[in-house]
Amino acid sequence: MSAVHDDAARSRYGADDQIGAANEITESHVRDAVALVQQGQRVNLAQPLRTSSPQQSWRYWRSTLNLEHSMPGTEVGPNQLSFAEENLAGSMHSGTHLDGLGHIGRSGTLYGGHRYPDIVSADGL
Repeated sequence: MSAVHDDAARSRYGADDQIGAANEITESHVRDAVALVQQGQRVNLAQPLRTSSPQQSWRYWRSTLNLEHSMPGTEVGPNQLSFAEENLAGSMHSGTHLDGLGHIGRSGTLYGGHRYPDIVSADGL
């Protein structure tokens, strides 16, 4: 793990913290919450990403569905494979944030007191 650069940005949960305030949700809290359940209702919390999703002007989200090999007579190869293929392009900051605590900082210092050069790789943050 990288060196911490800003005392004000240090995690109060330790230098290797990855979940921030979610550390406050203890096993006891989870048990107490489960005890409150009165129905078995499931709620979908997903936020679909669409071109209409909230985003700042320089960000975008595009999903394109390639149906070239899904129509009868367009199968390919000896197994007559057919498929629909979805292609995605856009900012992970469109509509919702998919990168957790690493996306924003102050004066070049991110959550936990780290700097971008310390946490950025070709695979992401």
